[in-house]
Amino acid sequence: SDRNTLTFPGRPLLVFIWGEDSGGIMLAGYLTGFALAYSNHQVLQNVDWTETTLTWHNSDSSFDQLNVAGWTYHVAALLDAAE
Repeated sequence: SDRNTLTFPGRPLLVFIWGEDSGGIMLAGYLTGFALAYSNHQVLQNVDWTETTLTWHNSDSSFDQLNVAGWTYHVAALLDAAE
């Protein structure tokens, strides 16, 4: 039931998150205001953006939210160069 939050040093335009092994992936786009995740199936995440922060939540499961306790997740982000 907790939300995940990532804060960046600038405005993120595109964020890619992936888990260890088959721990799922998520792609979030700032300009489109969406996040699409794939764990065992395709799910849309509930996302909120601020100037430098991405927050997301999925009420189905921690696996679908990419938030399993003890698992490692990796993040790559494209930041706005005009900032």
